[in-house]
Amino acid sequence: QEVSLLLRSGGMPRTAALISNVVFEKDSDRRISTVSTHFSETEATETKTGEIINIIHDANMDGVRHLKDGNKFVRTAWAAVIITFVILALLQISLQIQFYYRNPIATNVEVEYPNNISFPAVAICNNNQFRLTYITGAWLMNRNMAKEDFNSTLNVFERVLLNAWDMDAVSFLKKAAHTKSRMIMGCTWPNGSSCHLSDFKPVWTVTGLCWAINTNQENPFSVSGSGSGHGLRLLLNVESYERIEACSEQFRTNRLPGLKIVIFNQTDVPETSLSGVNVPAGHSMDIPFKMQHRQKLTSSSCIEETDLEKGAVSNFSSPYNIRTCSIRKYLAEIERVCECSFIRLFDQRAISGLPLCTVGDYFKCVGAVIDRVRESGRARKCLPPCETVQFTAWQDMNRLPRNLMPPLIEEGEEEDEGDVEEEDIENEFRTNEVNKDHITCDSNNIWLTDKQVGRIKREAHRAFEKQSRFQEDVRERTKRMIERLRRAVTKVKNQRWGWNSEDLLTPFERLRNGSECFARLASREESIFTQMNRPSRNNEESTTRNIHYLVDSRSFERQPDRFKTIGALKEYYGQRVEDVLREGNYIISTMEKLWSIFDSSSYSSTITADLSRIDRIFELMNQYESGGLQRRVWAEKMESRQMRHFFPEEFMDGWSVPILRDLEKVLLKTISEIESVEWQAVNKSIEGETAGKIGAMLFFSSTDKKKAMEFEKLLLDMYSCASEEVKEESKEMLLQFKRSMRELQSAYNNLFKKELPDYLDLYEFGDKFERENFAMVNIFMHEMHLEHWRQYETYSFWSLACDVGGALGLFVGASLLTIIEMIYLCIKHGICSRKSASDAITWVRHASKRRKTRRGVREVDESLYDEHANEKKRSIWGTPPKITPIPEENDALLSTDDPLTESSSESAVQPLFSSNQERQTIL
Repeated sequence: QEVSLLLRSGGMPRTAALISNVVFEKDSDRRISTVSTHFSETEATETKTGEIINIIHDANMDGVRHLKDGNKFVRTAWAAVIITFVILALLQISLQIQFYYRNPIATNVEVEYPNNISFPAVAICNNNQFRLTYITGAWLMNRNMAKEDFNSTLNVFERVLLNAWDMDAVSFLKKAAHTKSRMIMGCTWPNGSSCHLSDFKPVWTVTGLCWAINTNQENPFSVSGSGSGHGLRLLLNVESYERIEACSEQFRTNRLPGLKIVIFNQTDVPETSLSGVNVPAGHSMDIPFKMQHRQKLTSSSCIEETDLEKGAVSNFSSPYNIRTCSIRKYLAEIERVCECSFIRLFDQRAISGLPLCTVGDYFKCVGAVIDRVRESGRARKCLPPCETVQFTAWQDMNRLPRNLMPPLIEEGEEEDEGDVEEEDIENEFRTNEVNKDHITCDSNNIWLTDKQVGRIKREAHRAFEKQSRFQEDVRERTKRMIERLRRAVTKVKNQRWGWNSEDLLTPFERLRNGSECFARLASREESIFTQMNRPSRNNEESTTRNIHYLVDSRSFERQPDRFKTIGALKEYYGQRVEDVLREGNYIISTMEKLWSIFDSSSYSSTITADLSRIDRIFELMNQYESGGLQRRVWAEKMESRQMRHFFPEEFMDGWSVPILRDLEKVLLKTISEIESVEWQAVNKSIEGETAGKIGAMLFFSSTDKKKAMEFEKLLLDMYSCASEEVKEESKEMLLQFKRSMRELQSAYNNLFKKELPDYLDLYEFGDKFERENFAMVNIFMHEMHLEHWRQYETYSFWSLACDVGGALGLFVGASLLTIIEMIYLCIKHGICSRKSASDAITWVRHASKRRKTRRGVREVDESLYDEHANEKKRSIWGTPPKITPIPEENDALLSTDDPLTESSSESAVQPLFSSNQERQTIL
């Protein structure tokens, strides 16, 4: 090493260098080298930094040899390059190690096309888990009645919970859920054969009861084709009429009416129905699916099943059953928090040391625990098996076919109100499943059978009647409508607009009581009206005489019988006759209209129509409120031919029409016509002082001026009273009556024209009933193939080793053998020992000082070098130290017993220094 250093520095000939000995000092970090040449021997020292560089160079790492170049700039540049590439190599290696520990996994998908594929199990779950007819049934309503406080304000559902509080929760939930005979109306296997009710087995989840088909693990049903023609077809009754819509936290469901279709493998146990495909009522749903066999690598996300765990699949309560682990988490939490056992719902053979959960425990504790565990995700801590079968399904929604329920009874003549009878709604119709085990759903004829239709109608009748009786939304809505109608009737009677004589005050009576001028003109001056003779237009001669008087009174006084006809009068007086005739007609018309306002005979004195049926309507309403009449019977009586058209036709014509005629026609319309037409002309006559004269002549047949003044005063009083007080009073009366009449009409129509007819529409079992209760489902394989998904590691240890070797070769030109050789040389030269590690710490602390120290090289130089060579050497190395030749006779000072001396040549080990003092002397 030192020889090459000297050769590069130009300090000695190429043929004069030979390394003789290399020695390390124990007490310092120097290396002592003895160099023999043809001319002399030289001993040089080197620090451990140089030794590390020598070890790296000996390991054949590229570029390291340039770190000992005599040019400082070259050494610095190569040091920066090597450090940069070493950092890049370490960075790349660290990234590959991180990638290795992330354990990347790839999935290989293989597709198999078998001739037959096992069809999965299919579970049908109703979103509603509590049937109204069972919850409000007589058995629960009358259970534990001795404990019930009849003075309490509990509603019917709270009373049911109180009565069933100590009942077994498992038994209660089974009876309250929808049965398969009520929910499954038709079923056909993919091969076209009919299903049986016995093919459906109960499957319990944490969200309720489901009915599953094809659950046999040993012999599942197989299909030989894909597409909608090879599917499991189902006709289902959602039974929306069994939902509880009352404000009950325990029984009311927040989910929409419909079903959940859960597709799962026969060896699996569904945890919840919420992950199923949603099937709303009123739709025909195609559900294609594809099957995937997944095989995962054993990791923190799955468990590799052992033979013991595979054998425990059929045992629900076994701790080795991986597939029931999540449900057992629910059950364990229920036992811990509620201190009761709920496992019998899932495993009839299970035995628990805790008492069985009651209905009170379920609604008080169990339900809340199930929701809490599901929301917290505690059940998801159970790892699934690494080998599973998964199903991916989607839905294609279509409209439900019409006329699923053919009418059993043809529509006939409307019934009378007295022909409607009540029926017993407490006798629940129970289905004999033995006789109705065979069900079918023919794709060409999707009508239900008459027996099925009859049973559905009876069950729906009971449910609808229960809704009206017990569900708060229906009952309270009807109650509010009845109260509104009753308030409207009371208001009408209080305002004296009633339809009975004792409750009615006619407009004439109201004006006479409320207007002073009207009462005075109608009663006190009635004698004046009786004295007034209505002008007769039949006697032309008399009319001619009156007109003659009005046109020319002086001529009339001289010759009263001069003109016999109006035509002769017109020939003589011309336009003056036309003016008098027109003015007289205005006065006559105005007086007649004013007189009709104040004449009692112009008004309707009382209600003449027979309106007694309105009292019968309110009587039926009171019977329903008291519980003596069923809602359906009440609605049917009101829809009978006697009652249906009574209110809008007979009642309104007999009650409101006469009152409106008096107010609108006799009063307001007459006053409006007088103001807009006649009174302008009459007022001109009054101003011309001819109105009184014409009126006295026409109505009193008198030419007396006193009569003329009396008539003019009467005319002005009547007009003033009619256009002011009577007009305002009439407007107020009309507004009041119309408001009361509209309130009565609105309340009556909402109850008897909307609420009850809509309720009766439920019993029609037509399109609306089908859309709200039925659904059709077709479940089939999308394509006739199986997908096998297998995972494998994409980055193994050998991949990591190759990438590490590649990074070393790319950036530092080394390999794994290079690293091994460096470790070997480090151990060989003692640098990797424990003492060397301690020295390395001290060496790092004084690294800045050692960098300033130059190595001292002792050389034997002959006089062959001239002054120019010496100047060149000094320019590179600086002023060389004084070199002391080593005599040959001192070879005996070297001893082979010194363990710090190693040979750096191919010759045998040279003798070491005999002592430290001798070595210092030589140095």
